[in-house]
Amino acid sequence: MGIDESGRRVNQDPLPYSLSYLKQDFLRRKARNPRFSQRAYARYLGIDPSALNRLLSGKEDLSSATYVRIAQRLQMTESDQNLFFQSVMERKNRRAAEKLLRLGIRLSA
Repeated sequence: MGIDESGRRVNQDPLPYSLSYLKQDFLRRKARNPRFSQRAYARYLGIDPSALNRLLSGKEDLSSATYVRIAQRLQMTESDQNLFFQSVMERKNRRAAEKLLRLGIRLSA
């Protein structure tokens, strides 16, 4: 966390590639059709709308199998798939490490 010019706290961590990709894809579709909703996007991806909302807000992660289905549905290039899955795994690993730290478990390097 950092502080901006107005004294507000701001998240300086860049958005993970996987979330950025999904948000940008959603916004592109919404630009073409202003009535396109997050619920419609979730249906298109084949996932529960509330799961998509929790994912995009950073509150929850999806299973690896779900990420694979999303990548297939979006017909990602091989390069985008590699970046997407690398981002997913980094996010999952970071969340697991944070959970262990909250439980007081330290990992040795």
